[in-house]
Amino acid sequence: MKAHQTGLWHKAPDGTELERLSEPQTLTYDPDKIDACIEEMTAHDQNWERWFKAQSIAPLKITYEAFSMQPVQTLSNVLDHLGLDGDAARGVAPGVAKLADATSRDWAARFRSEQSLGSRP
Repeated sequence: MKAHQTGLWHKAPDGTELERLSEPQTLTYDPDKIDACIEEMTAHDQNWERWFKAQSIAPLKITYEAFSMQPVQTLSNVLDHLGLDGDAARGVAPGVAKLADATSRDWAARFRSEQSLGSRP
């Protein structure tokens, strides 16, 4: 939701903007929009789960948190899962940086508190 408001979708590790789709707007906390985003992403996850099950595929599951905190290790795990050399991930540097910041963390904490969600991602 914040990317929609800032217009910034991707930036390089050095902070250089890689993808800005619109001019920034004033940032506004909107729990209804956050809830709608969660519902949409949950529906996507459920649809993928149904598709994998229908195709008899046991996918490798990767969380955003794990990938953003340990991208090289996550890449190594993907390579291993594919039967490739996981060591090939060594030395790979992510080309994008995580956009989450204090505002993102504040909105997440506020939303969880208001919705009584506790530690929900």
